[in-house]
Amino acid sequence: MSQLKAGIRKDGTELFKTYRIYIFALGFVLFAVLDPVMMYVLPKMMKAIGMDLSTMLGGMDAQAIGLSAYAGDCLQMGMLAMLLSMMKAAGGDQKDHSCVIPLCAGYRRSTYIYSKFCVYPLTAFGFGIIGYWLVYGVSYLLYPVKFPLSQALLLSLALAVFMAFAASLMLLIGCSTGRAGVSAVILFFAFTILNMILPLIRCDRFNPFALPGFLTGTMEQVENLPSFWVSVGAAALLCPVFALIAARLFQRKKLV
Repeated sequence: MSQLKAGIRKDGTELFKTYRIYIFALGFVLFAVLDPVMMYVLPKMMKAIGMDLSTMLGGMDAQAIGLSAYAGDCLQMGMLAMLLSMMKAAGGDQKDHSCVIPLCAGYRRSTYIYSKFCVYPLTAFGFGIIGYWLVYGVSYLLYPVKFPLSQALLLSLALAVFMAFAASLMLLIGCSTGRAGVSAVILFFAFTILNMILPLIRCDRFNPFALPGFLTGTMEQVENLPSFWVSVGAAALLCPVFALIAARLFQRKKLV
């Protein structure tokens, strides 16, 4: 337990002393402020040139569109920024052999991996929650029609869990292969392609990759929907499973 606490402290220090995590956080803040403001200004601009944006949006209110736009930005550019900020932890330390130092000092290999899974997915979860409630707060101040609070609670949970799921998967692949850059690129394009393909083959329910559909508004309302809770539960349960698999593979990995 003392080794795990020390590992968490080490990984947390390494995470927040690099500029990448602050770029990741800045992106979440900018999206949270700009997306609802854009959806607030855009209808007025369209009306000035004689176009009715509400007809084009299919009757959806502007606040819902702003929240959906924010989720889409997080799942694309925010996801890419998160994966890039994790490159040092997800295999980069194997490439420069910096992981050898704590292991030679007595760290167990499994503890070395578990500490990463305690820091990075939980940080991604926290950014997901904070970012969604920031955009909800900004949009709440701008729009007269309020998005239901109950749905905002569920969607913020979905975004946070999916970000933690993506971070865990990045750690699994990166720590297992030792190729952080390749893992980040493959994961980013895999998430993008799966989000397009799964709805076409009717596999966009009851799995973690169904969550982007709820977040971007391409599926039904989330209240009382079994698919939503199964998808959230599956994503959350897979995070510790990924940690166990990564630890087992790292035990057998030749580092030098």
